[in-house]
Amino acid sequence: MSSGVETPESSSVAASDDPVLARLQALLPPELLASYSPEQIAGIRILLSEQPWRKRTLDLSGTFALPLIKRQFYYVIQFGRDNRIYSRRERHVRLLIIFGFIVFLCGLSILLALFGLYLLKSAMGMDFIPGASLGVWDWFREFINDFGSGAAPQLN
Repeated sequence: MSSGVETPESSSVAASDDPVLARLQALLPPELLASYSPEQIAGIRILLSEQPWRKRTLDLSGTFALPLIKRQFYYVIQFGRDNRIYSRRERHVRLLIIFGFIVFLCGLSILLALFGLYLLKSAMGMDFIPGASLGVWDWFREFINDFGSGAAPQLN
């Protein structure tokens, strides 16, 4: 007669069908496994089971040692979708950081475009204000000439 409540004995019997519980039986002594309540075993089953949120597109880790240093270092590189649940404050901070990064990239792009247009204007010999120069074109020409000749460019 079954009362509908799973006992540790009945859950250990069902472990042959469940790979997670079979793994748990292999890791723990039988007397310790028998001491867990059905709720605890269900929680362990959830923790040890394959969970889709743990899968990552890229998951590299390893160790390396540098020559002449008698220590090992480890590295972890993970890349994948962020499925965490953020609080309201964390979402606002995250949006501000993303917005700031986008503004920074746009500003940097505009500055590089203006610099490129200034170099192009100077290369074509256009002079909008006679006698006024920032000296960027002269520096750029020297830099290219020194770079082409193999000499170390001077940044002064």
